[in-house]
Amino acid sequence: MSLALGLLMLPACQANGRGGSEATPSSARAAVSEMSEGDGDAPSSAAHSDRHLLLVVEHDSAGFHVRHSQVVMAPLPVTRFSMPLRWRADVEDSSGKALFSATLPAGGERRGEFAGADGGMVAAHFRSDDFSFVLRVPLFEHGAQIHFWDASASTTGGVQVAAVKSASDVDLGVAPYPADMK
Repeated sequence: MSLALGLLMLPACQANGRGGSEATPSSARAAVSEMSEGDGDAPSSAAHSDRHLLLVVEHDSAGFHVRHSQVVMAPLPVTRFSMPLRWRADVEDSSGKALFSATLPAGGERRGEFAGADGGMVAAHFRSDDFSFVLRVPLFEHGAQIHFWDASASTTGGVQVAAVKSASDVDLGVAPYPADMK
């Protein structure tokens, strides 16, 4: 079984390293935002609200690549994380204007605590440049690319606001938005 199919078989909360699922109150929707061309509250007319894309994104020495994309016939779920997330993914049109933004955990990091020989706990932190993760984004007719940012330096007071570009954001790379998905 390929890695992409294996990741798709996991619920989204397990694929991104988070457990559990619970209803999300409207006050907790800061992790995902959709930009619009108008008053700021109306959803973008270019997005399909009744379906979204499930992407398996891979990172290696050549950068980010969308390895699998699938249209999901359901509205984009809103996820809630209890701590600020380090990375941000912006779906942009061909002019570079952000259409959608979502925060996500930093990729390639694994942490754990293990019992040591002396009975105490030993913390382990591993980092890899080759990794995959699942990303859900709206289905846009005019999406051109997905831009990834390390926004950890732009968090303020433990709260990170999606889609707010800061001078301290670090450009991680770009992957093409799947143009053939309808």
